[in-house]
Amino acid sequence: MTRIEQEEAPQNTSKVQELESEIEKLKRGLKRKQGKKAFGCSSCLVIFLVIVITLVLLLLYFVAKSGVKEIPYFSQRFYQEPVPSHYVAEKEYTEEQKNILLLLKNKIVENTQGKSNADKIEFSLDLPEELLTRIIQDEINKNENLAQKIDYIQLAINKQNIEIFAKNQEPSNIIVTINIEPRLENDYIDLKVVNFKLGDLSLPSFLADASFVTIAEKIFNSVIRTAAEKGKIEAVNLDQGVISLDLIINNFQDFLNDNY
Repeated sequence: MTRIEQEEAPQNTSKVQELESEIEKLKRGLKRKQGKKAFGCSSCLVIFLVIVITLVLLLLYFVAKSGVKEIPYFSQRFYQEPVPSHYVAEKEYTEEQKNILLLLKNKIVENTQGKSNADKIEFSLDLPEELLTRIIQDEINKNENLAQKIDYIQLAINKQNIEIFAKNQEPSNIIVTINIEPRLENDYIDLKVVNFKLGDLSLPSFLADASFVTIAEKIFNSVIRTAAEKGKIEAVNLDQGVISLDLIINNFQDFLNDNY
């Protein structure tokens, strides 16, 4: 080996060692990055699984709470079968007794005795919840689609609002509770939904079944429409078990001559 080669040998060895050191650093850096990447993927997977499990548990909770389907554990833990604010007594009525317009006419006769020269009369027409429940049951029976679904329905009147309570036939047994407030607008009764429950689950009021509300409006507005043609609706009042309509009838003789 020449003198020049002997002088260059240590330098080459030093460069090789530096290269080996750099390679080792690169290997360690690559392993750390791979480890972080694996940890990141694992974290994403865990988060995804947590979200999916949470959504599934929430879905099971809502289904159980609504009573739509019995879910093991969830139904026993979270569902309590709803009951109405109070049960409306069953009472039979004749067809004439269920004719609200005829009731209105009879009420006018009662309040006009000895007032044949009067231009108008003012009085209150009281509609008990037993009568309204029987009428709404008859309306349900006229609707083939609803009649096949509804096992029981009642219309209970409280001081705060009117409660429609309906239970589906088996096997579903779904229970619907709708609370409505009657409001007089432009001589007609508008029924505003203030509470809606499917089973034991409270839902936004705009999701309330419009079928029941429409039938109730039809019952009330059959009187309102006639009264509005002949006079004016002054107020709609709620008391326990009864709704009272304050009416003013003009030209009541013409009204009495109409056939209902």
